[in-house]
Amino acid sequence: YHTVQSTAHDFPDWLMTLTYRVAEFCGVDIPDSVNVNLYEDGSHCVGWHADDETLFGSGTEKATIISLSLGATRTFELKKKGHTDCTPMLLRAGDVVVMGGYTQKHYLHRVPPEFCAAPRINLAWRYIRNHCKTCTF
Repeated sequence: YHTVQSTAHDFPDWLMTLTYRVAEFCGVDIPDSVNVNLYEDGSHCVGWHADDETLFGSGTEKATIISLSLGATRTFELKKKGHTDCTPMLLRAGDVVVMGGYTQKHYLHRVPPEFCAAPRINLAWRYIRNHCKTCTF
């Protein structure tokens, strides 16, 4: 496990437009952060985890993550912490998944490795709840 630090940037106009449309579609407030991941092929994956970082308040507070899939169809799996049975979902281009409430406190999710020759982009919007002391935003 490793942590990647990056510099905050303003959303470009096209991403702000997309953010507003997705938030409106989901009936939620406009998120103030987004993480963009590129899965170049089926070998690119992410293991079981919860997005429960303090920054987003996800471990103790209700938190909302809005996920938009673009490109190749990939499997997304969700399971209750401490359990082995999972619920798989095929996410196609344009599919939106909303994980709200205490999902990150009680569940894990992943994108497993699988055969896939085409790339997939995932945008995951969140709400920053706990700014660091040196944060200027």
